[in-house]
Amino acid sequence: MLKTELITRGVISLFLVFIVGKIIAVMLQSLFNRASTGRSNKPHDLDRMIERQKDILRAKSGLIGQSSQAQAEATPSRSATETAYHNLILKGGDQDNAKKMLELFDHLQWGDGKLYAQVQQRLLQRWCIRCETQDVGHGLKYILAHDLLLKLNTKVLPSFDESMNLLELYLFLGHIGQAIDTGSSPMLDHQSHQTHYRVHSLVKAMDLVWASMLGKNEKEALALILKAGQMNKGKAASGCEALFLQLIIPKRKEDFLSTERILGKIREWAFVFDALTPMAPINGKKDLAGALRIFGLKKMSNLEEIKKIYKDLANRKHPDKLMAKGVPAQWLKVATENFTTIQMAYDILQDCAGTEKG
Repeated sequence: MLKTELITRGVISLFLVFIVGKIIAVMLQSLFNRASTGRSNKPHDLDRMIERQKDILRAKSGLIGQSSQAQAEATPSRSATETAYHNLILKGGDQDNAKKMLELFDHLQWGDGKLYAQVQQRLLQRWCIRCETQDVGHGLKYILAHDLLLKLNTKVLPSFDESMNLLELYLFLGHIGQAIDTGSSPMLDHQSHQTHYRVHSLVKAMDLVWASMLGKNEKEALALILKAGQMNKGKAASGCEALFLQLIIPKRKEDFLSTERILGKIREWAFVFDALTPMAPINGKKDLAGALRIFGLKKMSNLEEIKKIYKDLANRKHPDKLMAKGVPAQWLKVATENFTTIQMAYDILQDCAGTEKG
C-alpha cells in the first residue's frame, strides 16, 4: 500500500516538473526572441525618448555640430514634422522655438507634461472647456500623423505659439461637435451667461457655423435649420477630424482658422436664432408678472435698471437687424411680434416704476 502511494506521488511530481519546465522554456524562448529582434512591448520607446532628450540637451548646450543632418533623416521613428524641427536645430535656426517643439513632441512619449497643462489651462480660462490630458495628446498625435504643421503654406516652420493655436483649434472643434450632438456643455452655459442668448440658440448657431465650415451656404443652412431643426446633430463629434483636415488642407479657410473667429460667428448667428424664438405673450397692459418675466426680473427694479435691460433687449431682438442676415419673411413676423412684446413689457414696468417713485 505504501509502495503504491509512493509511486503515485512520484508520477504526479514528474508531471508537475514537466509542466513547469515547459512554461519556463516558453518564457526563455520569448525573452531570447525579443533580445535578438530588438522588439519590446513596453508602452514607451525608450530609445526614442533618449534620442529626443539628446536633441533638447544639444540645443540647450549649443553642441549641435556634433550631429549630422543625415543621421537625423535616417531616424525611422521620427515623423516628417519632427525631423523638420530637428533639422532646424542642426542648421542653427530658431533654437528657442525648436527646443519648445522638441519638448512638446517628447510629451507624447510620457503622456503628460507642462506644455499639455498650458493647453488645458488656456482652454479652460478662455472658453470654459475642460480638456483631459489624453485629449491633448490625441490632438497632437493627429496633427503629427498628418504632418499638418508642414502643410500650412508658410515659408518657415510654424512657431510654437502657432502650433499651439492649431492644437487648440482641433480641441475646440471637438468640443463644439459634442455640444451640437448633446445640446449641453459648460462652454454653452458660459457663453449663454456672457451673451444672454439662450443655450438652444447657441446650439443652433453652432450647427449653422459647422455647416458653413463644411461648405454649406449660410443662408441656405439658416432656412433648413429654421424649417427642420439641426442639420448635424448626432454626427458632428464623429466628423470633427474630417472637418479639421478640410479647414487646413488642401485649401485654407482663413475665416475658420482661429477659435476667436469661429466663436464670433457663433455669437453672430445666436443673435438671429434668439430673436426668432417666440416669447410668451403678455396678458394685457396690467400683466406685471409677464413684464418682469420678459425682462428677466424676479421683482420690480428701479427705472435706470429697467431702461438698461430694455436697451439690451431691443439691441438683441430688433427685427431690422435680421433682414440683412437673410431671414425668411415668414420668420421676420416672429421677430416683430417679439419686439412688440418687449415694448409692451417696457411700458408696464415704466408705469409701475413711475407709480412707485411718485
